[in-house]
Amino acid sequence: MASVLLVDDEQNILLTYRTVLERGGHRVSTASTAESAIRVFDTEGADVIVTDMNMPGMSGIELVKLIRRRSPDTEIIVM
Repeated sequence: MASVLLVDDEQNILLTYRTVLERGGHRVSTASTAESAIRVFDTEGADVIVTDMNMPGMSGIELVKLIRRRSPDTEIIVM
């Protein structure tokens, strides 16, 4: 299955999505800011990133641009 990085500043959303994806057999990492998502991605990688658009600090759109430069083949879903 896929490795998924969930990025959202709302912990209940991270928990809900993580639970569903792990039940589906996916390996899931989470981050509550775009900045921490970059650190997780650099350390663990991910096949798919699911990110919120509006977060404190760096936005989801800025995160998408950064990840696209680093890893153009990574699938990204913006909520």
